[in-house]
Amino acid sequence: MTDLVWPQTIRPLNMRWGLVSNTQAFTSPLSRSTQTLELPGAAWKVSMEFGSLKRAEIAGLEALMAQLRGMANRVLLWHMARETPRGSATGTGLTDGSNQTGVSMTTDGWNNNSSGELLPGDFFSVAGELKIVTAQMDTDSGANGTLNFEPPLRQVIADNQTITISKPTARFMLPQDSYEFNYERALAGIPLTFIEDVS
Repeated sequence: MTDLVWPQTIRPLNMRWGLVSNTQAFTSPLSRSTQTLELPGAAWKVSMEFGSLKRAEIAGLEALMAQLRGMANRVLLWHMARETPRGSATGTGLTDGSNQTGVSMTTDGWNNNSSGELLPGDFFSVAGELKIVTAQMDTDSGANGTLNFEPPLRQVIADNQTITISKPTARFMLPQDSYEFNYERALAGIPLTFIEDVS
């Protein structure tokens, strides 16, 4: 399995980005009350549509799709509408402490005494997992802050892991083994859909 890098110059005309949670629901046939069980494995899903691309961009995109070999390989993608945080973060954030799990973690290495170092809706990645910030992160005089996010961590995070805030990526795959481009004298809309690989 190979991880491919998305070409920096090829950007979609439209993009839909969302989180696919993994839940099971049971509705009682008697009372109609519903019980829901949340399971691990929430994954990001992205759909992109491309409009007028230059000939070289079309060729590059076709080559990338061929290299994916259906569902065999992966591509590193980031949220292209929010490549950098809205917060004031400029430091190099690191995880602070080992055995961190769940939807919050202690961090350090940021700016000192910063209000709004990261803001709700900012994206970051750590240990190959892409997360969205759910609460404003402020830092103290030691540049420490508690980071709240979704979806939950899928693995136990070690101490001093780098927190990437500029173009943070995750590994995505095609949801099926086929794709096609629509040509009508010129290239028409190209819809592509990817789902995060949570393995």
